[in-house]
Amino acid sequence: LEWYEFAVYGYLEIYMERNFFRGSALATWLGFTATFAARPLGGMFLGVLSDFFGRKLAVVITGTGMLVATVGQGLLPTPRRWGDDSALGSTG
Repeated sequence: LEWYEFAVYGYLEIYMERNFFRGSALATWLGFTATFAARPLGGMFLGVLSDFFGRKLAVVITGTGMLVATVGQGLLPTPRRWGDDSALGSTG
């Protein structure tokens, strides 16, 4: 199941390149590779957190983080909608 999102990203890359990365294939694939760095870092953080405070808190934080990230991605504006200001929404 984990690789499903990577397959979908690869399949939809051409559309995301046009709508969110202003035609830059390099920026699109750099966004993809960011997930490979975020997963181990998140695992280390949540592992330490669960060691000290228990698994329940780590699961709640994980679920909340996935919810916020999913809704945030769905609400990102495209350049067609906001023009050049749309890049401000996708920067951290």
